[in-house]
Amino acid sequence: MLAIRSKLAISRVLVVGLGLFVLVFSLLGLSSDALIFQSLALAVAIFLCGFLSIDFPQGGRLTIAPAVVLASIFILPYSFAVLGVFVGALAQRLFFEKKLNFIKPMLTVSRFVLSMSAAWLVFTFLGGQVNAPISFWYILPLTVASSSVFFLLDIGLNQFFFSMEKGVSFLPVYIGTIRLLFPMYSTFAIISLLMAIMYSKLHVWSYLLFALPLLVAGHSFKLLLNIRRTYKDTISALSSVIEAGDPSKKGHAQRVTNLSIDVGRELGMFGKDLERLGYAASLHDIGQLGFDDSAKETLFDTEDLPSEEGLPLHAKVGAEIISNVDYLKDSAELVKYHHEPFVGLGVSKPLPFGSRIISIVSRFDEMTHAEELEERLDTKQAVSALQKDQGLIYDPRIMRAFTNVLKRQGKLV
Repeated sequence: MLAIRSKLAISRVLVVGLGLFVLVFSLLGLSSDALIFQSLALAVAIFLCGFLSIDFPQGGRLTIAPAVVLASIFILPYSFAVLGVFVGALAQRLFFEKKLNFIKPMLTVSRFVLSMSAAWLVFTFLGGQVNAPISFWYILPLTVASSSVFFLLDIGLNQFFFSMEKGVSFLPVYIGTIRLLFPMYSTFAIISLLMAIMYSKLHVWSYLLFALPLLVAGHSFKLLLNIRRTYKDTISALSSVIEAGDPSKKGHAQRVTNLSIDVGRELGMFGKDLERLGYAASLHDIGQLGFDDSAKETLFDTEDLPSEEGLPLHAKVGAEIISNVDYLKDSAELVKYHHEPFVGLGVSKPLPFGSRIISIVSRFDEMTHAEELEERLDTKQAVSALQKDQGLIYDPRIMRAFTNVLKRQGKLV
């Protein structure tokens, strides 16, 4: 864990240092003060974007500032654009930062500066000129190329640090985030294109002209995230009901969910598949609500409480419960088979991939958080116990990914 934190700290310092270097280099190009007013107007526009922010359910926030930042490379000389972006983004982050932490705001600012610098290089390489007459067909291909580089690098830097903090593989997280934010960033690119076209006529007033469509785009995406947040809150409430009836399981559902998602990312899952896995992991024991305390003691014994399919009855009941909820239907099958061995008995088709993940993670959590201290295992002991049954009860491929995640998170040496 210490090694991960050291690498994370070094990476942050390098990105911030590179961002400051680019800033200093760009300041050398400020040959006159004729465009300082426009640069300051850009800074004000970026700062005000902070009031139109979107908070993600898993943490972090997104503003509509990227649209303005991207437009700046089309409408201002590079040095003035960098100055405006740096001042505006830094003021925004310092103003909205809840805790006094200079590194995080500087990291965001440096990310913006580096991303827009890369986009500007593409813009100029393809023949783009700031003072050239701007038409739609002239700037369209430049916008597509520049915005692609900007957003890919901006998201890449952001998710690089996120993956290091969480101890998961970078690529699956990166791809999943791109898929999630693609509609939003596509809208930003279109608005930045139109803003650049109108800037030649309206100058700084073009920021105000496009404030409304930017607000609408941000608000629409925010509504979508709020719906997904409501889904997650509802599922968390349901899983807490299970734990309320069995204190020994307190925190079990959340731990299984978090680790299952990390393993899923390690295996290349993203988007809806990862979301479905998270829902199933949170509710994998919901079928226990249909039994009294005496029956729960035999819930995991297929000989005592079997369903018609030979599966643990609580798994079958749980699948039936959540299959009645529209957005959980796809997770029902994962819950149904989460206790079935990898070499399935009586299951004619391959076990769902998510079920195999939940099976390993759930059993691991039960062993490392056993109610009786003498039965509780440490991480290494629990992994060894699971590895003895891989190939028969547990999927070897998932076991490898599982141990990789634990090692990357510093939980397994």
